[in-house]
Formats: sequence, structure tokens, C-alpha cells
Amino acid sequence: MEKRAAIIGCGKVGRNWALLFLRAGWSVRVFDPDTGATDQLQKLVGQLADSEPGYENGLSRLSVHQTLSDTVEGALWIQESAPDRLDLKRKIYQKVQVTCPTEAVIASSTETLGAHEIQACAVRPKFVLVVRPMSYGFSNPKVAVLGGVKTNPKFLAQAATFLQELGLETEINSGR
Repeated sequence: MEKRAAIIGCGKVGRNWALLFLRAGWSVRVFDPDTGATDQLQKLVGQLADSEPGYENGLSRLSVHQTLSDTVEGALWIQESAPDRLDLKRKIYQKVQVTCPTEAVIASSTETLGAHEIQACAVRPKFVLVVRPMSYGFSNPKVAVLGGVKTNPKFLAQAATFLQELGLETEINSGR
């Protein structure tokens, strides 16, 4: 089965997530309403393809999509990296969970919100978690995997396994 990640939001944090997945050999589907952000990501991947191991076929494994449902199609991991606004994140989660694969891990990059806040109106709240880099830009390869009261513990462990595959150390907090 193809390892496919979906990245929602291609600002600095979303770009870092996309690069991590690409370097690990995953296929990456991205969405951002700002086409400048996706253009910038494509340009960066093209530059890295010439100089960095793991990115040789990066552009062929990277695709830009116009809708959230197209972006999450077939994704094993969905990384939401939208701005830290609870109303926006909840809207994204509601749309994504209607169309994403049921086995997909859905993680939010957020510095200020907890998984329990995002879960409050999620269609499938037990699949919602937060993954927070322990340092900006992944300069320290350690992330916190944070669950909320409704997060399925099985998915916290699955998330940690996926992240370790990307070369990240993980620290799990169930939020219970």
C-alpha cells in the first residue's frame, strides 16, 4: 500500500511536515487556499531534489489539490497545519472526517489548542490528536503526541509509530 500523507495548510509548519513525509518516501497531497504557499512548497522541493537525499523524486510524489476531500483521498496520515484558530480548525476537521479514510490518523499542528478543544465538534473525535514539535522547524527531532479525552489510545501509538518512521522521537501524552 502506498504511504500517502495529506497536508492541510502550507505555511512554514505545513511545509516542514510535507518535507518530512517526502524525505521518508511518502506521497504527499497538499491543500492551501493561498496558491502562493503551495507554489513556494513546490519550488522548495524542486531545489532540494538537486541537492538533498530523499527528495530526488519529490516533485513526482507531491501534488496540489483544490479541495479538502481531494487532498485527503487515500491518506494514511492527515496533518492539519492551519492557523491557530479554533473555529477554523473545527471547520476543517468536520469536512475532512466526512471524506477521509476511516483508518487515517488526523493530527493538528497547534501551539495553543488541545485535542479536546478540536474534538468537541469532530465527526469522529476519537481519531483526533495534536502533534506538536518540541522546537520550531523540527531542529530538534522530537515531537509531543497529544490526545484528548476522546482520543483512541490505539491511534496515539499508531501516530508515534508513523512519526518515528519519519525520523522523529515521540513523547506521548494521552490527555486523560
